[in-house]
Amino acid sequence: MDTLTKPQRDAAPLHPHLGEARSLTDRAIARPQGESVDTDPTSIPAVDRLKLVRASTRFEVRIRPRDDDGNELSENIALLRSLDEVARMVATARNVTMRSLERADAAVLDAFVEEHHRLPARADEIKWPSSDALASASPIYTYRTIRAACPQLDTACAAWLSKDVHSKWREKRWLTLIAQTEARPHCKPTHPIPIPAAAVRLGRREDGSMQITFRLFSTEVEGARRIMITLVPRDARQRMEIDSIASGEWKLGQVVLSRHHEKRGRWFVRLTHTRLVAPVAHAGVVAVRRGMRAFLVGAASDGDVRTLDDGADLLEHKRRFDARRREIGRRLAGDAANGHGTRRRTAALIDLTTTEKDYSTTRCARSAAAVVEYAKKCAASRVVLEDLTIPKSSDAWWLVKRWPWFMLKTAITNACEAAGLAVEERRVSNRRTRCPECTHEHLAPPVDTRGTWQCVNCAMTRSADQVDALNMLRDAGAADGVAQAAGNRRVAVRALAAAARGDVARKPAKEVERKCESESSEGRGRRRGPTVPSARKPTRKCAE
Repeated sequence: MDTLTKPQRDAAPLHPHLGEARSLTDRAIARPQGESVDTDPTSIPAVDRLKLVRASTRFEVRIRPRDDDGNELSENIALLRSLDEVARMVATARNVTMRSLERADAAVLDAFVEEHHRLPARADEIKWPSSDALASASPIYTYRTIRAACPQLDTACAAWLSKDVHSKWREKRWLTLIAQTEARPHCKPTHPIPIPAAAVRLGRREDGSMQITFRLFSTEVEGARRIMITLVPRDARQRMEIDSIASGEWKLGQVVLSRHHEKRGRWFVRLTHTRLVAPVAHAGVVAVRRGMRAFLVGAASDGDVRTLDDGADLLEHKRRFDARRREIGRRLAGDAANGHGTRRRTAALIDLTTTEKDYSTTRCARSAAAVVEYAKKCAASRVVLEDLTIPKSSDAWWLVKRWPWFMLKTAITNACEAAGLAVEERRVSNRRTRCPECTHEHLAPPVDTRGTWQCVNCAMTRSADQVDALNMLRDAGAADGVAQAAGNRRVAVRALAAAARGDVARKPAKEVERKCESESSEGRGRRRGPTVPSARKPTRKCAE
């Protein structure tokens, strides 16, 4: 086994030509104003087209407290106890720091209300104690609060937690104190354990596995030592990721330890990493939106408009999940098995929730793969994605309303970045009053009950989902793609009309008929002897 070494992150660039790419970029910026610039993408070196992509991979670690003979393994039991204790300390540190932040900001809010006799608005300037300017001056916004609450926690983990809790509270402060739509974030004792990359050591083994060592307890704790965990890849992809991280080709990020929600000895280790990929050299654009009749609809700058995901199986699965949930609710309401514990009563509901979560994760990954495949087929380098947030209920017009949209957005973003595609999130309107071809603004959306959109100015007829996608494509700066899509639509309509009249299909039909007659005559000539009915399905004459 190789010796454990700390990965070098700042000594050398992630790519051997990254320094050269930066120098080329600096020279391009320092070019005189009157000098011409070559915009041919093939003339740009490959090193200038590299981009950073953040991803993660999860490994499963099973820590058995007993062997096959039933004997206790003292080292594994001590490791499980240490992990459980550190998870409780992490949750305690988060909750204590979050409460201190809330109390300090609540005091400032009370002073503002007493002075102005109203709640603050977005335009009001409030000197929050947790702002960047005052964070260093106030002792409660440093990691000293965490050190006082959890003195046995490692200093590197405490420093990372203080920054993370501070940023999380800044995001939730307005909704918690002023809007009062969300409660203060609270962590359970089984919270994942974050370990900064600077506190991790890596080591490779001859069998292809990797060992990571880290420290969970402070050095002031008696008997504290570094913990070593072996990560074994389950397939060729994880083996490649281990080799890339251990060799330094990919930059290692944060390491997160999380336990199984039911099995105590089953833990998961998630390694985050940053790598370099080459962006696609094409110049096309793809717009992706939610739809009324379909789950995802796409429009490309080459004139292609199609349904990326119809969502038929999604609706069927959601119908079955809802029916099963109602059945479990009726059974629990009439169940008289008291005294057996809440966990036994709700075991079926917990299993159903886990299954639904797994299905949502897989379904989002499938949709993301469909978006990437569509972008590659249309020679696009940029994906314009709708802002997949949940607005007010009056605007909730899409096919599926209750869905983890943030998970879908994350899956599409990660898949596109891993393929070298740039992702741009755009806030769009749901009014459907503009025609994408002639840009005529209607007073009301000209959509019938079947979801067909027809313009009163140019008589363009399409589905409402395709109209939304084309409007989004026009807003993204690809008006030529909308015009090309209109031309393709007119050609298709003329072809259908000609086929209906019989002008195009008459001659091929005669040729097909003549060919069929010739093949049948040749087949009759090759037959020898009388025709014998089948023995498996006898005719009425043979049966009589």
